[in-house]
Amino acid sequence: MHEAEVVMHNTIYKRYIKLKKSTNENDREIYGFVEDAIVELRCSPVCGKKINNKKCGNILKDYGIANLRVLKLKNGWRLLYSLVSDQRRSIRVIIVFFGTHKEY
Repeated sequence: MHEAEVVMHNTIYKRYIKLKKSTNENDREIYGFVEDAIVELRCSPVCGKKINNKKCGNILKDYGIANLRVLKLKNGWRLLYSLVSDQRRSIRVIIVFFGTHKEY
């Protein structure tokens, strides 16, 4: 099986880049959490738990996605993502959020 392609929604990508460039120790730690998650998602895109669509209707509408999964990170952080496949059966992981449980 091929590795999945991992991409981020534009707003999340901007936040990710800010963390990457930051010299703040906490920001660097969070960046590491997200980096570890990206590696895991490339190898095993279904590693996160599927979220019931009734619980996440607004997020589905806001991002124009059909499904949502959550991957628990360290220190109470979460990463929300969607899986999309194309006609070639390749899988794309779209990250739409990362933050604490209280933030989503």
